Amino acid sequence: MFSQDKTPFTVRNIVMIGFWSPCLAFARRMKEAGVAVHLIDMVDEPASFERHSAAIEADGEIMLWSDAKSEKAILQIQKFAKRVKADAIVTADEFTQLWLAENRHRFEPACRVLAPSAATLQVLLKKPEQVRIAREAGFNLLPNWELFTAADAAQVPADSFPVCVRPGAPDSVQPMFKAMVLDTPQALEQFLAGIQWQGSPLLVQPYCFGPNIV
Repeated sequence: MFSQDKTPFTVRNIVMIGFWSPCLAFARRMKEAGVAVHLIDMVDEPASFERHSAAIEADGEIMLWSDAKSEKAILQIQKFAKRVKADAIVTADEFTQLWLAENRHRFEPACRVLAPSAATLQVLLKKPEQVRIAREAGFNLLPNWELFTAADAAQVPADSFPVCVRPGAPDSVQPMFKAMVLDTPQALEQFLAGIQWQGSPLLVQPYCFGPNIV
């Protein structure tokens, strides 16, 4: 593998934070390449470690979502990485990836964080930036509206519903959510009344049922 400065390095043991559908294919491919995958699984409540696949080592641990992005989490990852002699850390969760990139100095150079720079991720994780990049690349885009206040819901035409609502940036609203499908203008107004903005707009687009193309 290559570091951010293009320096090659060898990975024999890798720490994977969290387990989602893409992680199974990743773990299998790593095992085929002779790389041992050690999992810190993210869970809601204390539980025993579950080995999701034979491609994952049996020496894994769990981490509570309530502890994620905390000093406690950093210390746990550092200790785990040292125990399994990890050369690198990876995750499929974009918010966790940003957090790891922001704390890269806590793990490197002994254990590389396999992620772009925090500055790059901060741009890519902003939905308005994703729309801008896609538009500049020549994609045909759905109509989209940026909502900065609840009153901005009036700009979404009634014939555009149902709509999909997404935060414009990580941790930009409270309570947090990833996406919400709302069927009517009234449902949108009611939803917006229950959230608090923290600097970034919400992105609203007509909801289309179909494959997710990234």
